[in-house]
Amino acid sequence: MRVALVHEAARLVTEDEVPGLEEAALSTELLQTHALVLDDIIDDSPVRRGGPSTYHACRDDFPGRPQTALGLAMMAGDLAGFLALRVLLRADIPDHRRLAMLDVQFAMTTDTVLGQVLDLERDVAPAPDEELLDAVSEYKTSRQAVFAPMALGLLAAGEDVAAREATLRRYARLAGIGGQMRDDWLDLFGEPDISGKPSGGDIRAGRHTYTVRALLAATTTPWSSTRSATRTARGRPSTASATSPYATEFTPDWRPPSAPPPKPPPPKPRHGALTGATTPSPSSKSCPSGTSTESARARRTHRRPCADQDDHHDLRQALPGAVLPVSLRTTRR
Repeated sequence: MRVALVHEAARLVTEDEVPGLEEAALSTELLQTHALVLDDIIDDSPVRRGGPSTYHACRDDFPGRPQTALGLAMMAGDLAGFLALRVLLRADIPDHRRLAMLDVQFAMTTDTVLGQVLDLERDVAPAPDEELLDAVSEYKTSRQAVFAPMALGLLAAGEDVAAREATLRRYARLAGIGGQMRDDWLDLFGEPDISGKPSGGDIRAGRHTYTVRALLAATTTPWSSTRSATRTARGRPSTASATSPYATEFTPDWRPPSAPPPKPPPPKPRHGALTGATTPSPSSKSCPSGTSTESARARRTHRRPCADQDDHHDLRQALPGAVLPVSLRTTRR
């Protein structure tokens, strides 16, 4: 799309061959590559355009060396950015046109960094408004992917961009927001074979996209509850049930902990046996109905079942006037 915008903008001025147009298109793609490589590092994205991202490709090439992989991926992204400017410096065009085109690309590098900062801050905010989402789209997408290619095409053809800047920026802003909304929708409902990246990445990463914000705004549930629902959809073990379809769809690599559950504490010794008193069999006692349920509940809460209560009664009869320990004087209410 960016290369097409460069050429179509130049065709608005002239149908003739334009010197420096190919260099402008190449510079646009190199700067976009620079942004994508760094974006994949920040988001830890494993896939880009149907194949492994540069960062994960470096990790595969250097297993067990995460710092090496990170450094190589960062340098690859930086190299693409430097080459984007070098291409324009070597273009066979007038100096004043070259400087104008370089100024556009330098501005785009600054705007892209600001857009990435806003993108990270957006996901930290508890409930970002639409204005913040629009700002992220404008700085991260609209200016670099739409405005800059059109401006480069017009400048290469000899057109004064300043006279059309307001119209270009408005078009770029709307196109960038629309493209971001489409990308958000495809992340949730798109086919990975077509989109070139796995679905559900925004949900797993907890990103506050246009689609997620619209879905949450359409509910009547308080924000705290919707955050819990989002964590469930992301497949966190603390919130997602084992039968939740999201737990398997969005977190295929998660497995329940292998450690066995803690064993219940052993039952306490019978108090009658400690004192030498005759302890009647629990089966000979008349206990309330549901004794097994009550006994299980008593074991879970470290309380004594009804048979032990009868032992306490027998001890009081066998030792009249004796001062019993607190543990034996306390009966369950």
